[in-house]
Amino acid sequence: MKLTPIILWVLGIVLFVFSIRIWVGSGSYPEIWELEQRIQTQQDENQQLAERNRQLQADVTSITQDNDTIEDYARSELGMVKQSETFYQVILKNQPETPMLAPAPTNTTTGVRVE
Repeated sequence: MKLTPIILWVLGIVLFVFSIRIWVGSGSYPEIWELEQRIQTQQDENQQLAERNRQLQADVTSITQDNDTIEDYARSELGMVKQSETFYQVILKNQPETPMLAPAPTNTTTGVRVE
């Protein structure tokens, strides 16, 4: 009969040690919850980056397959002007004056700018 209380105390201590391990330390519930939150954050970021990659891939496909798209991009982003065109800049009164210089003409055969 004296052995039963000792076994109960030992089992109680073991149960207490295991329950501490569940709430504190490596593999604990708080750590698992934090890791799940980090996984969700990373998945959200990956989804945003995948959408951005799809958009960039669509832009690349459009640029490589359509000469008009290439020309539009060169005009809007690079400020390119055809050799037979004249560049005019219109400055409105309500906009601050930040003059944009016309790009130098480019020799179409060699691709070298003519200054």
